[in-house]
Amino acid sequence: DKYTNEEIALIFKDVYLAKSVANDVRKPIKDSVLNVYLKQISKFHNITPEDFQQIEIELSHDMERLEQILIIVVNDFNQINKLDENIME
Repeated sequence: DKYTNEEIALIFKDVYLAKSVANDVRKPIKDSVLNVYLKQISKFHNITPEDFQQIEIELSHDMERLEQILIIVVNDFNQINKLDENIME
């Protein structure tokens, strides 16, 4: 595979966060904001939109690998939440 599960998990986390932020933006510019974020994610992770789309297609046919990647994503977010809780105490 061109990208490891860990690399895909990092990309998925960034895309998730970008979509979350864009959801808070009013509709007329929401798509533009999301596009800017996605371009930055592509540059940061050195992945083309075509590669990302190919990953999504491949994972739609490999549920076991998708589950492994999503476990990484959830565990990472859980660790971030624990850090936030510790800071707030």
